[in-house]
Amino acid sequence: MFCCVNKTIIKFSVIHIFLGSLIENCNRDAYITACETAKNLLTDTSSIDLEMKELYNEMEVVAGLTRKCIEDNSTTAQDQNRFADLYNSYVERYEKAREKHDSLAAQKEEKKAKERSIDRFIKALKSRENLLTEFDDRLWLYTLEYATVNKDGTILFRFFDGSEAIG
Repeated sequence: MFCCVNKTIIKFSVIHIFLGSLIENCNRDAYITACETAKNLLTDTSSIDLEMKELYNEMEVVAGLTRKCIEDNSTTAQDQNRFADLYNSYVERYEKAREKHDSLAAQKEEKKAKERSIDRFIKALKSRENLLTEFDDRLWLYTLEYATVNKDGTILFRFFDGSEAIG
């Protein structure tokens, strides 16, 4: 029984120190601005969009080459082994581009989902007068890189943004 009570007391002490450290060291508006900056960096899809456009253009070119290859084979006598090799190379080239395009589309959707999630988080922050009024385990997970309990009983909190707080 004592062990469980002791763990609960330690847990609440750590939470209290964590909240105090965040409240003392965190400017609400600066934190929201940092969140928005991080969101923009984490969810930017411009390079994905560009690569997807290039792959789409590649697929269009290869589809045209494939149609021409089939048309030529239907109107001109050709070595069928050579035709099959050429046709298969176009199909392989198209499939490779399509698979990469699909992979990028999935990555883009993941970034968009992350953007929506971060937007909800920022909206919740903006709706609060103070950043913290009670412990939020999601905020703990999103902000805290690690915590170190020192020999003197103080706790060093290291946040993902590189800042530190001692409580």
